Amino acid sequence: MISNAEMDRRWRLVRATMEREGLDWLIATTGHVYGYQRWLTNRTGLAATLAAVPREGKVILASHGDDVHTTARDSYGVRHLVSCAQPNISANTHAPILIPEILATSARRVGFVGLGYLSAASYLAFQQGLPGVELVDAENLIAPIKAVKSDEELERMRLAARMHDQAIDLLRELARPGVSGKFLLDRVRQSLVDAGSGHQTMMVGSAPAGEICKYFGPADRVLEPGDQLAMLIEGTEPDGYYSEAMPTVCLGSVPDGLRRVFDDTVEIQERIAEIARPGISPMDLLRLNDELMQRKGYPPEGRLLGHSQGVDLVERPAFSPKGEVLTLQKNMVVSIHPTTHGPTAWGYPVNMSFLITDGAPQRMLATPQEIIVV
Repeated sequence: MISNAEMDRRWRLVRATMEREGLDWLIATTGHVYGYQRWLTNRTGLAATLAAVPREGKVILASHGDDVHTTARDSYGVRHLVSCAQPNISANTHAPILIPEILATSARRVGFVGLGYLSAASYLAFQQGLPGVELVDAENLIAPIKAVKSDEELERMRLAARMHDQAIDLLRELARPGVSGKFLLDRVRQSLVDAGSGHQTMMVGSAPAGEICKYFGPADRVLEPGDQLAMLIEGTEPDGYYSEAMPTVCLGSVPDGLRRVFDDTVEIQERIAEIARPGISPMDLLRLNDELMQRKGYPPEGRLLGHSQGVDLVERPAFSPKGEVLTLQKNMVVSIHPTTHGPTAWGYPVNMSFLITDGAPQRMLATPQEIIVV
């Protein structure tokens, strides 16, 4: 469990920003998988769960429940309210139980974070229930606070990284002809669960030598000698902090095409990491990636080169072609995952997570940046 002192630190920083920007309340949603809502309350919640932070007083957690089946449970600095809202039927938002709380404070300006996860029903309810109140996107104000990790948070992220190292060791031990990718994925997932992981996003795929092996399937192929396998491992430690890795396994020798794209993606990742320092814009990293990719004959990044991570697997700042205004700061943990696309193979870095420092970034995982050969 995150300490009370850590929660006090977060609330102090958030409320100082709210004071500076004239925000009376902050409404936070879930993310991947718990997001701002968990970061602001130290409580789990899925789907329609909302957190509401007043400039003064206790944070409110609004989640599913009712007066018959549920007893609201307060916690340190958090007041719990419940409603019967279900996101997939007509009673589909918890916003109505927050609106009277906001109106009681004569609020004039309410900010939202995580708007991408806020339902249209919730936003409309706030819009209709708070006439005359200015509703604003506060994402750029709060995202930099969430992304810079405290010492306590970094301890948890180092634990998550160690859990991924152990998961890769297990994959190395179990990969062999006669088993499927799904078998390996299930065993690796179970090892994370046994270590206390609360959530995992995992995919696996395999292919014969000389064909493109994708981590997103097919998962049910039975491995044969000479095959290659790619697995995406993204899991949390017990308090919800993520790490990630993408090991590549060859059952026998490494095909020349795979060796080339793998070595290239490792080289490009290292070149990007060399300049990943405080104050650097993710867009500079993206431009460097695209320049190096095109120089080697690969397409530029079309989706997401990297991102910060914490209680969200993907949080800002993001190294995205869509753009980013936030810069890297010391004690952010970022994932840098360039992908090389060759005619017969794709290359993925095994070891992705870096801690931003005053100097060169530090790798979070100890696993060597190499193809696993069994």
